[in-house]
Amino acid sequence: MKGKALKDFWVRMESGSSTVTGSFIYLKPNFPNGKKEPEIVFDCGTFLTDEYKVLNKDFICNPSKISYVFVTHEHIDHMGRLAGFYHQGYSGKVYASEYTVEIIKSTALKNYFCSKRKKEEPVHDEEDAMKLINSSRIVELNKTMVLDENVEIIAYNNSHTKGAVMYKIIYKYGNHRIRILITGDYKKKSIFGKSYFPNDEKYDQPITIITEATNGAKNRPVPIFEKEFKKAIYEGKSVLCSIVGGEKFEDPLYIIKNMQQEGLSTEIPIYLEVKKSFSLKNVNPNVIPFNFNLVNNSNDRKIALYESRRKIIIISNNGAIQYYLPLIIGKESWTIFFLNHSFKGSLAERLMVEKGSQVKIGNKEYKKIATVFHSDEFSLHYYIDEIKELINGFTNVNAVFLGHGESESKEKAQEELKKKKGLNVLILKRGEAFKIYEDKVRHSK
Repeated sequence: MKGKALKDFWVRMESGSSTVTGSFIYLKPNFPNGKKEPEIVFDCGTFLTDEYKVLNKDFICNPSKISYVFVTHEHIDHMGRLAGFYHQGYSGKVYASEYTVEIIKSTALKNYFCSKRKKEEPVHDEEDAMKLINSSRIVELNKTMVLDENVEIIAYNNSHTKGAVMYKIIYKYGNHRIRILITGDYKKKSIFGKSYFPNDEKYDQPITIITEATNGAKNRPVPIFEKEFKKAIYEGKSVLCSIVGGEKFEDPLYIIKNMQQEGLSTEIPIYLEVKKSFSLKNVNPNVIPFNFNLVNNSNDRKIALYESRRKIIIISNNGAIQYYLPLIIGKESWTIFFLNHSFKGSLAERLMVEKGSQVKIGNKEYKKIATVFHSDEFSLHYYIDEIKELINGFTNVNAVFLGHGESESKEKAQEELKKKKGLNVLILKRGEAFKIYEDKVRHSK
């Protein structure tokens, strides 16, 4: 950056969410010459908790004035309200990775008809769903997309889930630059590789980072899955793994495949249950173990559960958990793993009690006899040590904004990150806006 920062060159940034769901980031630039530049939205997610569902019809900006929408990944809390955005006046394109565009298109009409069947008031109609389908576009990774002569955007790989990306936005005015990195839900490294921004070399240009704080100030957990899984198998038990979210089921599958190559019996059948419409072609062939079976109908499910041999069942479908658990929670011959983030009051948390305790699944109570483990080691979200690793890739951080997390998690992450001398760490809240300058940030009305 050359010369003194300009006081009339800034970007107004506001979050449409204060918690984990309903992700929505709004950017509106201000230039000294008064030129009107595109207003941009990143993610347009659904609020999923009862407390916030009332906000699903309310946007913090006027959709008709937005020029572009960019989506980080395909989870409903990041793209579930896109058709509703069209319903309220948006007329532009939606940009995302190839995989995310595929999901957006395949779910647009399904979501509309689902809301009609449930007799819920839809936030959009069929015409809006078709607009979304016809207006979704694939964004190329690592390629500069010029929105106009003063605004550029680049998408980078993100290992949060399949097809996830992060975006760097660059606002230009003469020799001046405002750079903003929006990570969405972020994970630098997956079981197969890593994200590629920042690169191995330090990034020296000034930048403002907008990221998540789902795991608060927690450090990466000590892995337990492989050790306890082996123990259960060698004790002759069957194993149920619950891991919901994108393609994260590939992680335990890959570990099991490696175990087989190291001597684990290949005679134990392995079942994967996902959504009914799921196809085997969507599974990475490099993770598929021996004796692998896909469960996508009720008959397959009965075979998986009732055959007399010990077996391994991996579930990536929330609804299926309610089917399996009541039938196995009371059996000593089963070990159960919950491999997702466990929030307060969740089923996983309720089952982490002593054997012989009464537990509630659905509307009924059961005696817990099966062995139950919970591990965050496959979490889709990154931990405080990983957040620090991301930040340390930059030598000139203007500010770090923390979103996508409960208030307590964001506050703990903020407290921990502020230990780094000179780092400005702020929490995103719905209804609170900021002005991002080249060298500082301020609150905005």
